[in-house]
Amino acid sequence: MSIRSKLLAAASALLLVSGIGVVSTLTATPAHATQQEICDFSQPNDYCLNDWFNGGPSGSGTNIKMYTNGKGNEDFAEQAIERCSGTVVVQYTCPFADFNVDDDFLGDPVVQLTYDGGGSHGCVGLTSAGYTQLLGCNSTTSGSGGGFGTAWVDDGDGHLISVGETNACPLQNCGDMSNYCALIGGSFESQAFANVCDDSEDLWTGLTG
Repeated sequence: MSIRSKLLAAASALLLVSGIGVVSTLTATPAHATQQEICDFSQPNDYCLNDWFNGGPSGSGTNIKMYTNGKGNEDFAEQAIERCSGTVVVQYTCPFADFNVDDDFLGDPVVQLTYDGGGSHGCVGLTSAGYTQLLGCNSTTSGSGGGFGTAWVDDGDGHLISVGETNACPLQNCGDMSNYCALIGGSFESQAFANVCDDSEDLWTGLTG
């Protein structure tokens, strides 16, 4: 074999090995994929929503508590739902019972906060007292069918407005019907809540609206 032939053969072998290496790199699955988190930027330590002990949804719901960012069981993300006449945004008379609130958030996306971690799935909903728990999700095409409090409005400024709790507000004597209930992060290892219907609101990161 001539020197030129030997060089060509060596180059071909090198390209083959390099190609295999590139394919292996592209198709390899990371051991720990990065999870999407929704965290309370208003809190000093940026605590995040955490599916406590990865309990998943159940008949009574699993508590969603505030915990250190970057930990397990925090894979929450927004998902748009067609709550209002086949659209995923607030309309003049939907989704709130008080049309003044609809007007305040007109055109903002209606979403649910989905959880996908460790085989547990569900959406952020609320207890009857307004504290966060993991419940069944809504249909993305009808925007209904989920547990209480699983529909939210993302105002685009980092605030999450609870549709269910805001609509129930007059029944709870939370104030006049023009007030709304936003998600507020609790302290370390406590549940977040949306039962303060006085226009109070925390800033959340990890939102896409």
